[in-house]
Amino acid sequence: MHMIPGIVEHDLDLFARAVNRIQDLGFKRVELCLQHKDIPALLRVMRDAGAACAGMSSFGPTLYAIGDSDLRNVQDAAREHLEPLGGSTTILTRARNTGASVRFVGV
Repeated sequence: MHMIPGIVEHDLDLFARAVNRIQDLGFKRVELCLQHKDIPALLRVMRDAGAACAGMSSFGPTLYAIGDSDLRNVQDAAREHLEPLGGSTTILTRARNTGASVRFVGV
């Protein structure tokens, strides 16, 4: 009830609260409970480091964090958390704020 209005109204706080809340509801909660304890811990680490929201894609393995400013602190915190566990890849990227495009070749 808050995610779509957050997107439509360009309200990151509203959108982020919805994303964070979804991680504790229904099957997403079950998915997270089935993960290693370091997965929910990493979500908390990313939020504590400044991400507006953080979540797990489907059944994983990808975790994501969203914010409206430089998220290097979030990336650094995630790497610090992951290092003793054997590490993993982190990617810092920007949203592509354009819709999909379809190209017809040879038509």
